[in-house]
Amino acid sequence: MDESFASDLQDVLDTLQSKEKQVETSEGKWFQMRVLPYRTSENRIDGLIVTFSDITGIKQLETSIENARNYAEKVIATALEPLVVLNTDLRIVSANRSFYAAFHVSQEETEGSSYTP
Repeated sequence: MDESFASDLQDVLDTLQSKEKQVETSEGKWFQMRVLPYRTSENRIDGLIVTFSDITGIKQLETSIENARNYAEKVIATALEPLVVLNTDLRIVSANRSFYAAFHVSQEETEGSSYTP
């Protein structure tokens, strides 16, 4: 284990506050690490409990979603026709350069505003 692991353990012992973070192995696997103080039945701290939950599949899904979103943003950016992306509340999430040029508006004044047909 690296120095940050030992530091995390010491932090939990010093503060008695649990700690949680995502860690990646040298093989590319991801784990959710939780460190909790171990309390005895007499409510005395007598060590630590450390758990590791494999979240590799979740991290791969996050990466896949991020890649798809980046790809979609690039497609939108290169469209020659004005294009706007709305969320479920009909608020503008983003627009392409053609939209800003055609309607003479800026990104700052457009994103987040309501679409009114």
